Formats: sequence, C-alpha cells, structure tokens
Amino acid sequence: MSSPDIVTKEHFHKIATQFDDLYETENRGSLQRKLDDMLRASIYKRFELTFESLGSLEGKRVLDVGCGGGRYSVMAAQLGAEHVLGVDFAPNMIELCKELARKNEIPESQLEFVCGDATQVPMEKPANYAIAMGVFDYVEDPAPFLKAILSRVTERAVCSFPVKWNVWTPQRLIRYRLFKNCPLYFYSQARVQQVCRDAGASSFKILDAARDYVVVIDK
Repeated sequence: MSSPDIVTKEHFHKIATQFDDLYETENRGSLQRKLDDMLRASIYKRFELTFESLGSLEGKRVLDVGCGGGRYSVMAAQLGAEHVLGVDFAPNMIELCKELARKNEIPESQLEFVCGDATQVPMEKPANYAIAMGVFDYVEDPAPFLKAILSRVTERAVCSFPVKWNVWTPQRLIRYRLFKNCPLYFYSQARVQQVCRDAGASSFKILDAARDYVVVIDK
C-alpha cells in the first residue's frame, strides 16, 4: 500500500501554517478575495461538496484522512458527529488541529487528532464516514490506499483527486516537483473510475470541483 512519502511529509510539516491560512478568508481585502476565488476555487468548492455529500452527521463517527489543519474535522464535529478522528503525518499540522479544536471549544472526547498513517492508526470502532481531501495528490499507488481507507468505514467516503489537465497544472508541477522536490499526481476521470474499481468500490459518483474531482463512494 502506498501512502504519501517522507518528502511530502516534511514539506507539509514545514508549511503547515501557510497552507492552513488558505482557509482564513474573513479578514482579507476584496482584491485578495477575488484572487482566492480564482486560484483557490477548488479548495472551497470541495469543502462545500464534502458536507453536502455526507448529509447529516448527527451521531456519526468520522475519519478525516490527511486532516491538515483540522478544518474538515472541526466542521464535522460542529455538525454533530459523535466522534471525529483526524489523522495527518505532519506533526505541525496536528498542532494546528488541536489549536483549532481548542479555539472552537470542542472536547477531546468528541474530536481526536493523531499523527500517523490513517490506514494504520488504531480505531475503537469503524467510522461511518471517511473524508480524504487533498490526499491523493501525493499518493503514487492510489488504489491500495483507497481500499485501506474504505476498509475502515461502514457507509461512505468522500475523496478528492486533482484534475490532470487544466490551466494551472504546469505551474503546480513546477512548484512541487522542481522547487520542492515533492511528488505530485494528477488524474483523468477515467483514471479516477479505474482507481475506485481497483479499490473494490462498486457504487460511486464523481463531482466537479473546479481543479479537483470529488468522489463520493458508498459502501
């Protein structure tokens, strides 16, 4: 099974605060907001689509794979999830998660964060739902990784896959592969379908989120 590698881990450990700031839009000027709408549209759209696709979270258990700064985990808890487990392999990201949970006064009994591999971290019970946003961008062999995620949920998983060709693909490849030495992988819609089938998913739908596909998989 292939999960994001050590280079990717070190990259996100270093840029944790900078990356998480993408979600802090309230105090930005009108010009910056317009730039965000243009450059970060997929980030905001996939957040919206994730919670639309999951529906009611009341009493549910949620696994947030590659939870980053905890934005999805905190929202899941605020929407009534019984327990949320956020897992990320970058220690600085986990620290941001814990700070965000404290800021929002969410108890540790409801919202738990762990540094590690989300497919290996011990779980008291399987999750009802899994969220994996911005993770498959960095996974070399995605089908086994997706299969491992699906084995940990009983109802539904929502994942994102970056679109292979769009106007921003070249600059992202240059930034990550050349300047940051960070592996990056893109997907055609046919490739996403094949990954889902290879992972054992028989019921799934693919949604458009600008520069990402958001895939909703039912167990």
